[in-house]
Amino acid sequence: MSKCPEPVQLTHNVTLGDACGPVARRAAVHDKVLIVGEEYEAEPRAELYRRLGVDVVVYPLGAGKAPTLVSLLRLLSDLLPSPHEKLLIEGFGGEGVVAAALLMIVDGVSAREAASRVLSLGHGLTTPLESRLLYILEKVLETSPGGARQLFEVVKRGYERGFTHGDAHASSVAELAVEVNDALSRLGYFTGLTPYTLFQSALLEPDEPRDPVHAIASALDSTLVGAVKTVAFIREGNKLEVLVGCETLMHREQCWPEVEAARQRIEAIAKKAGFRSVTYIMAPPEEVACILYRDVDRGLCEE
Repeated sequence: MSKCPEPVQLTHNVTLGDACGPVARRAAVHDKVLIVGEEYEAEPRAELYRRLGVDVVVYPLGAGKAPTLVSLLRLLSDLLPSPHEKLLIEGFGGEGVVAAALLMIVDGVSAREAASRVLSLGHGLTTPLESRLLYILEKVLETSPGGARQLFEVVKRGYERGFTHGDAHASSVAELAVEVNDALSRLGYFTGLTPYTLFQSALLEPDEPRDPVHAIASALDSTLVGAVKTVAFIREGNKLEVLVGCETLMHREQCWPEVEAARQRIEAIAKKAGFRSVTYIMAPPEEVACILYRDVDRGLCEE
């Protein structure tokens, strides 16, 4: 039987560990416990903590799966400990992205530094889509006039039904809006919109676009199934390649319904940016995320 490693210090009052071993010792020194894992594996352990009188929350996220940014931010807004409280984050493999996001909010570090610090503690990210999530969080935090506190308030207003079963459509549109705007700026086309303002408007009114970027993002989730996970814009001379990170590549329609809904809006912006033609390519979302966000955690994208 392998030994369960001791939790490690993440911040002065937050520790990070694997969800294993007896709970009594951990319960004695922590005021709150967050268990990250699929409900079937996390709930039995959570019940042990509850019996010991510990405030425990289960975040139903398995390794290899990326949460929505809205659910992650709402989780942290509720669980960040006061200076006199101690929080334990433990999980079955998916706790790395939660810990990295907490570092970004509490210590103000970049997505890359947060991912690196969490990895050094033995709890790295598990999918390039988590790198994408942290990058988007970094951009939104950088442009939030009130920092994390204001961002939390916006998320609370846009949040509806609880953790990963919250308003997934609104979060998808908000994330895609920030991503599309960033992709355009990488091409040298600046919309004048900030990541925070885009995130806010898309989250609160996902299907009432106020600008072309928001309109593209809304169209890319027009089927309400979240099939388009990430989008990259690649310059090929005077041609624009749009790589669509589609989760349903085995389905005969793939993500073409979403592309058709967004095509006119994408091509209108492409024309303004000086491109003569636009082509669309479907790819696994992890591959597209590696093209865009490799620098956040290069180890996830090594062949």
